[in-house]
Amino acid sequence: MEIIIKKYNNSYKEELRELIIQANGELNLLNLVEGNRSTSKGSFIALQKEKMIGLITSWKSIFHPYCTYFRCIALPEYLDCLDRLLAEMEGSLSKGDYPLQISLDENSILGNYFSRLNFKIIRKTYLPSLDLSVSLQGMLPVALQQIKSLREIETRPDIITQLTKLVKRNYEETHLVNPVADLTLDKWKEMIWAEDILLDGSYVYLNEKGDGILAYSFLHKSDQQGTVELGWSGASDLSEIDILSILLEKQIYYSQLHGYRFLEGEFDTTSPYAMHMLKSKPFPREPVLITFQKEKEND
Repeated sequence: MEIIIKKYNNSYKEELRELIIQANGELNLLNLVEGNRSTSKGSFIALQKEKMIGLITSWKSIFHPYCTYFRCIALPEYLDCLDRLLAEMEGSLSKGDYPLQISLDENSILGNYFSRLNFKIIRKTYLPSLDLSVSLQGMLPVALQQIKSLREIETRPDIITQLTKLVKRNYEETHLVNPVADLTLDKWKEMIWAEDILLDGSYVYLNEKGDGILAYSFLHKSDQQGTVELGWSGASDLSEIDILSILLEKQIYYSQLHGYRFLEGEFDTTSPYAMHMLKSKPFPREPVLITFQKEKEND
């Protein structure tokens, strides 16, 4: 039976909701398609006898503007429609919109599909949740004068500037495959001091003189009750990476002391700092996201 490809519009909203439910997708895809029009690159649907069997949507990121992100979904029996949806999406993009990028659960049936379409894996991201009450009972606090919370350094502009520059450098160096936008130091500082940051549970490790940062690790509130999330972490040099284990212990103790039961994290394989944190404690090695990227093919 003939499959028709059309540009999505919001008259298909309820049909898209039904597609997501039938394909066991995530309903946040609906928000993504219906969301910010200023960053959207368009959405396309596949129809068979007026029934929606697949969708692809793409958008740009202000923070990572040098690629085009996309998501897709299809009913299991109609996965072949993704070939046409992908071709339609690519036909609507310009050379400057490449590379294309998509992240999938490692168990997704789409993993093999993109591997054979000249997409390459650029990283894995571990998204574990550590049960603090079971795994790490009886931990003692780490009491070192060199460890300062973000709240304790708020009155030290020299240290704040140094921290901001270090965070910026480390983030850029660990995201070379998908570069970050050229942002001001004030913007980076604003991102560090985000609304959900836990100032008393986020730490820097100073040198013996107290005028230089050797490492840092941030902690954030979570939307999930009883849960906190690890944020950015890094060091001034890879030779100082072991300090991150000390900061992590401090953060775990803080979390336990304040009644949190779960510690979540996002650990990219492209970051040696994140990988060190992951291996420091018995974090589960699941779930895992696989990120694929595709460059523009030569005409």
